[in-house]
Amino acid sequence: MPMLVNGERVPDELIEDEFSRLQRCQAAAPGSMPASESQLRLMAACAVVDRILIRQHADKDPRPVDAATVDAQMRTEMRMNDCRSGVNLPAMRRAAEQQLRLKRAMDDLAGDFARPTTDEVMQLYESWKPRLASVQNASPAHIVVENLRCKSLTVL
Repeated sequence: MPMLVNGERVPDELIEDEFSRLQRCQAAAPGSMPASESQLRLMAACAVVDRILIRQHADKDPRPVDAATVDAQMRTEMRMNDCRSGVNLPAMRRAAEQQLRLKRAMDDLAGDFARPTTDEVMQLYESWKPRLASVQNASPAHIVVENLRCKSLTVL
């Protein structure tokens, strides 16, 4: 099913990859409520469209990304991936800047909600701890954000 998001064609492979990922997550969580194939396909399409919308938002943002922050991101990536000589530094810099733009876009879209403190998180965890002890398998990968901006989606 070819789709356009704000005029950008969505490759079927992206949806198929996300569908496969969701199938694997569902198989890894045997105690969860199973979704049908059509539900998983819809969830995959929604997830891909959401990612494209966030990337499009990030691409339109004219604010520059701080060079020192990009450098720090690159150092972190190089350390985590044990990078050696021969790394394509310009490509890595572009990828790091894109990641930072995406993070900023997601923060912008999330709004100015107050972040919980560590004490608040621990207090909530402690209050839920008795109920969590009975959970055998849990996978957050099955959570779907149903806030799809349908105006931006065109099915051909």
